[in-house]
Amino acid sequence: MASPTLVGTRVTLRAVRASDAAARRRWGWHRDIERSYGYERDSGPMSEQEAQDWLGGVRAREGSTFRVVETGADLAGVAFLHAVNTQDRRARFEFRAAREHRRHQH
Repeated sequence: MASPTLVGTRVTLRAVRASDAAARRRWGWHRDIERSYGYERDSGPMSEQEAQDWLGGVRAREGSTFRVVETGADLAGVAFLHAVNTQDRRARFEFRAAREHRRHQH
C-alpha cells in the first residue's frame, strides 16, 4: 500500500521522488548542519553521485514514517521517525531542514 500524501495549508508531506535528488544537491553541504547530525564535513557543493547516494539512502528508509517536506514547490527538508519502540508505543521524530528553511519563514 502506498503511503498517503498529507497536504496542509503551508506544507505537504509526501513520498520521495527522483527529482528530489536535484533539489538536495542544490542545498550542498553545510559544515554546521552536518555537525549537528554527528558528521564532520566541510561546507561546499554536493556532487551528482552524492545526491544519488542521498536518494538511495532515503529510499532505503522510506515507508510509513518517512516523508519529504515541501513548501509550495520547494523541497524544505525531510521528516521521519526513528528509534521506534512498538511495545512502548513511542519513537523519536526528526526533521532535517534545508539550510534556507532553518529559520521560521512567514
